[in-house]
Amino acid sequence: MFTTIVKFMIGHLVFAMMLGLGLTAQVRELVDIKRRPALYLKALFVMWLAVPLLAIVTVTVLRLHTLPSELILLMAVCPGAPFIPSSTKREGEAYSSVGLNLLLLTSLTAPFFIPPWLNVLSRAHPFSLAFSPAQVLMQTIPTVIGPLCLGLAIRHWLPRVADALARPVRSFFYAALGLVVVVALWRGAPVIVDVVPRVLVAIVIMVAGSAALGAWAGKPVPAERRTTGLAAALGNPGLALSVLAVSYPDFKATAFMLGYVIFRKLALLPFDAWFKRRAQRDKTSERPTASPPQRGHRTHPHGSTPSAVRH
Repeated sequence: MFTTIVKFMIGHLVFAMMLGLGLTAQVRELVDIKRRPALYLKALFVMWLAVPLLAIVTVTVLRLHTLPSELILLMAVCPGAPFIPSSTKREGEAYSSVGLNLLLLTSLTAPFFIPPWLNVLSRAHPFSLAFSPAQVLMQTIPTVIGPLCLGLAIRHWLPRVADALARPVRSFFYAALGLVVVVALWRGAPVIVDVVPRVLVAIVIMVAGSAALGAWAGKPVPAERRTTGLAAALGNPGLALSVLAVSYPDFKATAFMLGYVIFRKLALLPFDAWFKRRAQRDKTSERPTASPPQRGHRTHPHGSTPSAVRH
């Protein structure tokens, strides 16, 4: 009974997270895609082209073994981690609206990019991977697109119901997330110990390079460089694992994926800290500074000079 409950909670983690985002988001926030198309186009260019090319160069130069090569390449061609909106939120925000829009865009474009990339990877490397557009949709619709649209619809048409549902959905998500962390540390951490140094170097290169490319994509809007940087560095473990399971049906690939996610998160910490410091510095530099009062003039308590005050 306990095992069944645990499997149910872990299996519905992403669904609960996306439903919770939809219940608290507003449909009008999607208009930002039309308002700032350059920001989103550059981010998608980085996530769908630049990051996969970086992964191909990295695994080729370092000459990694088959399983780590497949994992790194798959994570590079499977962007759109469901955690992007919550991982990129700023202080005082419930989620990042730009991160939410990027997640929606990558989920909608995934069927058009993932299958061709898998075909290219299968030709360039000695492994066979296949995933059709229909299979991609079968992975993204029930876990990402469907619950997000459901939550947005409830928020738009039934706001009181959305307010009532938001708290229990959020509680379920945090409980399931705690279980995932425990399972990841239990199953995935031992894998890191057995990983050769070249694989760890490859992960650091991918994290640093992807974050830098994503930060470049956010240049038109300095405040969003952290969002686009982290979005580019965060692959979709669930989608990548679904593809990888075709070649490795046993637990080996799953354990390696969990270990990869743990180490990638650790490697992202210094870059996330740097992004936050940079954003704070940009915010401070943009604050208007008050000009000092001119000598010989006194300022009236209500903002007018003595010459303007009627005696």
